Amino acid sequence: MDASAQCQILDQIPVLYVRGTHYEIGLSVGRSLKSMHQDIFGNWDFFNNVIMKNYATDRGKQIYDDTLRLCESKFPLYVEELKGLAAGSDVPFHKIFLAHLDCLMTAPEEDTKNKQIQADSGCTSILCNAAETIVAQNEDAFPEHANNIYIIVADIVDKSGNRLEKFAALSYPGMLPGLAMGFNYKGLVFTVNTLVPKETFDYGTPRFFVTRALLAAANHDEVMNTVLDNGTGVGDGFSINICYINQENVSDKPTMYNIEVAPPKKLNEDSEFGSVSQVSARSVPPGEIYVHCNKYLHLLVPEIDESLTSSINRHEVISKLPQPSTVQLIKNTMSDQSVIDYPVYRRCQTKGKDGARTVATGIFDIQKMEWSIYVNIPSTSKPTVVISLNL
Repeated sequence: MDASAQCQILDQIPVLYVRGTHYEIGLSVGRSLKSMHQDIFGNWDFFNNVIMKNYATDRGKQIYDDTLRLCESKFPLYVEELKGLAAGSDVPFHKIFLAHLDCLMTAPEEDTKNKQIQADSGCTSILCNAAETIVAQNEDAFPEHANNIYIIVADIVDKSGNRLEKFAALSYPGMLPGLAMGFNYKGLVFTVNTLVPKETFDYGTPRFFVTRALLAAANHDEVMNTVLDNGTGVGDGFSINICYINQENVSDKPTMYNIEVAPPKKLNEDSEFGSVSQVSARSVPPGEIYVHCNKYLHLLVPEIDESLTSSINRHEVISKLPQPSTVQLIKNTMSDQSVIDYPVYRRCQTKGKDGARTVATGIFDIQKMEWSIYVNIPSTSKPTVVISLNL
């Protein structure tokens, strides 16, 4: 692929406005974006050559069965959402569910290699609580996801028509919304970074279900209870970058946090795990700017060294750039390609070692109450989609 093809992808993002039960929401997305789902599951190299291969083993089938039972017990409505997605897209349910077990489905002897692949597909986030109040994210993913993302604006109701959730989220085909970035009508804005702890927990909750549940949270207590995931804890790692918006008076500084999450601690030498996630919340007070890539910064969790190279390089580059204190400076930071091997904006590289691709850049401008999503490099392009934060 030549440089121009890597830098420019279709300047479009499907936006689906849907209302219904969880199953009906999934069914609508699957039907509307059937070809996108078919393409991803047919061409996604990591899924077909790692996840499906390990699913074919006795260990893989056991993890699948145990995790499905767990999610049916703890998050039955989200399992229904996935069943609707499978029915609408004509992708078998077991493949849809397996896409949510990525780190858990990696064979132990392949952990270093595959966790590095997972880390390379992680994101760059900025929380700016300065003169301008901004949450920004470069959404970095597998190369196959370029041109294969969408935005869902969902109003989810029960069978009697009572509202359960209302949110907007950037989403990947075949996966629950909430893993990338989004906001809800209760005033919660957040972005997500994948983190790669050295030890995952095969029988913990997949991070996809926990981040999906965040789209229903109303306040910090609910967010913390969600990520603690009492009863099992999460099976793998992630970080969330949060802004709580006061929609009636956005001139007041909202509260911002970066929250790092990891599997429960081991309780003994027999590898018995605790029953809640390890969680560390760091506030970003007024006047402060905080940058987070795919590396634990304040929760003390062992990580695989090989998985940290890209994140360390991106943090180092950003630390040398002008402080990202305005929307324009943030767009410039997110567009930086000064390091060939591990750039911040990760699509135009034709050389180097970074295999990830920036599939979108999202900027939540809290003063303007707008979410702008850029498909192409944000410093030199216009937003492809602008959505009001007032749902």
